[in-house]
Amino acid sequence: MKKQRKVILLTTLFLVLSIGLYHSFRGRLHPFCPWVIGFDKLETRKAVLYYHADCSTISCLLTIDSLINTVEKTHELSFKRKVEVVVSADRKEHERYSGSSGTFITQPLKGRIYLPYLEEYFAAKVQPLHTYLQHELSHSLIYQNISISRLWGYPLWFLEGLATYSADMAGVEGYPSKDTVWARISEGCFIHPNDWGRFGMPVLGASVKQYPYPDTYYFAYSEFSCMVDDLVRKYGKEKMIKLLHASIRSEPFKSAFSTIYTIQFEDYLSGFHKPPA
Repeated sequence: MKKQRKVILLTTLFLVLSIGLYHSFRGRLHPFCPWVIGFDKLETRKAVLYYHADCSTISCLLTIDSLINTVEKTHELSFKRKVEVVVSADRKEHERYSGSSGTFITQPLKGRIYLPYLEEYFAAKVQPLHTYLQHELSHSLIYQNISISRLWGYPLWFLEGLATYSADMAGVEGYPSKDTVWARISEGCFIHPNDWGRFGMPVLGASVKQYPYPDTYYFAYSEFSCMVDDLVRKYGKEKMIKLLHASIRSEPFKSAFSTIYTIQFEDYLSGFHKPPA
């Protein structure tokens, strides 16, 4: 009987370990695995690119160091380790490794960036590809400079707004331009930042559900970038950088906001709806 229990226990442990290893190297736990296997590798001074040489042409990514330099300068932060970018062969493989159906994904801890090989972008839409990659580099930089405990509950509007603002993504492809955002806000269309949720606790609040256009996701990112732009325009970039640094290092976001801007976040929002002159 004891021998049978031991066999069952060892078999169970073996299965759990096997499943864990599979998902770490080739599945949903891949973002947290220290190694990337099954890919070709190309290193630049500041990044490591993983791809499949037999089906991917990544020459357009060889300028990634300049994008990294721009992101570091914009955020006044430095990456703590080389940026890892995993280019999967197709969307199916991408979703298996990244754990998401999104096209461009950055996961926490290592700040590893995932994207599928999309020939139309890698060959003909290089500028939008660089814009989206710069957006993800903003996330990667913050993830490398924030603890998991502080990241958990961090406001998603600021993460996405800063990434979209720093990449100048409003107006690119399906993302509404600043003028479109302000026009819709004047119509009464406004997605409240709190309704977008916090990291690890995403929600779809009332203003998200009531938004009348079909581009909710795109509009939200552009709107949040307009909020970051508004903070810079009204109070200067130095204070926005102070907010970023304080909120990822030492203070809860809203506490840092009220300390730096001497106004409560909700009070700031009430005056946000006026377009810039």
